[in-house]
Amino acid sequence: MASFLRIGGDEVDLGGGRIVWRPGTAGDADGIAFALTAHGGPHLLHVTGWLPGSEPSDLSCSELLLDVPGPDAALDGRIFAMALVRFGRVTERRAVVSLDGEIEGIEADSNARTTVAADIICSVERAHEPAFCGACGRALGEIGAERHEFAGGRLVTTRHASTTCTGCVEALRGRPPAFCTACGVAYEADGMQHQADELLLAYTCTCPAGHTVSGINAV
Repeated sequence: MASFLRIGGDEVDLGGGRIVWRPGTAGDADGIAFALTAHGGPHLLHVTGWLPGSEPSDLSCSELLLDVPGPDAALDGRIFAMALVRFGRVTERRAVVSLDGEIEGIEADSNARTTVAADIICSVERAHEPAFCGACGRALGEIGAERHEFAGGRLVTTRHASTTCTGCVEALRGRPPAFCTACGVAYEADGMQHQADELLLAYTCTCPAGHTVSGINAV
């Protein structure tokens, strides 16, 4: 099976996709908040949502209808008016996902609709949870905060660990991390990439142990 994206009558191959997930609650129900991205040629597809479950395999054979998706689902910046996401077999590492929907026209207030279909083979990974301070390399305690976001039209609460210890809260403002938050090893210059504007600094760093971490720090 190969991944593909069909827009109207045109079909392109996809280079596969990626699902990043973390535990999250919607109301009183425990579940999984996920973000799916896939690309092929000039096209970029993204979908975020929430489904009941505690681990990726619980998504197997599930369906998610996004009838008021807003920015939770879009293709090349064009928002889906409606999308149906169907999960096939899902494991900790791999998922097969199908999507059918309609995207809105490119012009504001356009009533035009274009049908979209996709079959996507995705890698699956849990969202990175920092274990070491990115500024000093010391092990982190239970430092974190709840975040409330809409995913698939539902208000979902997730918990996000801090990337620094309490003594280094301001140390990374406008700077990339100096230490790997996965293992605490110091980054080397050739393993760090970053770019900034007047508000945010985005980085992707790979430590000598091979962990790659991406993120954004405020400037």
